[in-house]
Amino acid sequence: MKFRLSRSLLSCLALAAFGLGMTGCDLTPKTTPCSNAGECEAVNPRFSYCVQSHCVECLEDSGCGDGNLCKSGMCERHCKTGRDCPTGDACSDGLCRSL
Repeated sequence: MKFRLSRSLLSCLALAAFGLGMTGCDLTPKTTPCSNAGECEAVNPRFSYCVQSHCVECLEDSGCGDGNLCKSGMCERHCKTGRDCPTGDACSDGLCRSL
């Protein structure tokens, strides 16, 4: 099976490999391939785990704070206002969502 990678994807992966970060790339941690947690944290400090070669934010509900859930490696955080959400998220319909 052959895969074609776009130049922009290859560029992003090359930058990450050299520790320059992935600023400006369209990859999100959940779709970023990894071999260890350090690679995930370099992309976004919220993503502390490398599971099945993909970055995830949580392993279980307790990793997301009281009353929040871990769903498919991502924290589902409840909120009343945007102040209840991590930086880069907004409160929408009672849940923090990525902007």
